[in-house]
Amino acid sequence: MSAPTGFPAVADIVFRDLAVDAEAYESCSEMLTVPERRRADRYPFPADRRRFIVGRGLLRAELARRIGVSPQAVPIVEGPVGKPMLADRSQPWFSASRSGELAAFAFSPSPVGIDLVRVRDAGFLPGVAREICSPRELAALDLLAPSHRASALAILWARKEALLKATGEGLVRMPDWVDVWDGSGSIEIRVTHRGRTWSIADVPAPPGYIVAVARACD
Repeated sequence: MSAPTGFPAVADIVFRDLAVDAEAYESCSEMLTVPERRRADRYPFPADRRRFIVGRGLLRAELARRIGVSPQAVPIVEGPVGKPMLADRSQPWFSASRSGELAAFAFSPSPVGIDLVRVRDAGFLPGVAREICSPRELAALDLLAPSHRASALAILWARKEALLKATGEGLVRMPDWVDVWDGSGSIEIRVTHRGRTWSIADVPAPPGYIVAVARACD
């Protein structure tokens, strides 16, 4: 399913269920390359291995429809810090995120990142907040009622993760360097980083999840 309308048009967003039947699982498995299957085999728990296989297969199927090749032929490569991308830079940028039994994919003509957070897994941990939040964000969190801090931190985390995926930095850099939330309730914010302007937006998601998407504006 696609994301609902009525939010900033930062990217093409697709949500897919990872809890598939045996036939769909086998179909997804057949789409994977040999290196991807080896990566799947490194997951110690069967449930995590299954989610990776299904998620990567569904991603390949979505990309195949967009670039006109078979899922097996989609040329996914890794950037300098492991960011997956298509080998041909004239083709769409993409990003993927998994949480629980749900996958979220974002596609865009410019660099994009998406992060999916399951609300039931979110909690307010002061130590985590101090590690990932800027001083301005910590001050805004302190103004909230304690019962609202967990959800606010989840939104803040999803935004930062989406941005770091979009830039290709991942978590090799601590995310406390950028302000992505000020407590105002705005669903979109723009930041400048590495000479580019990035749009970061909260995206309506299936019940029980929080999703943020970041995309280069230029």
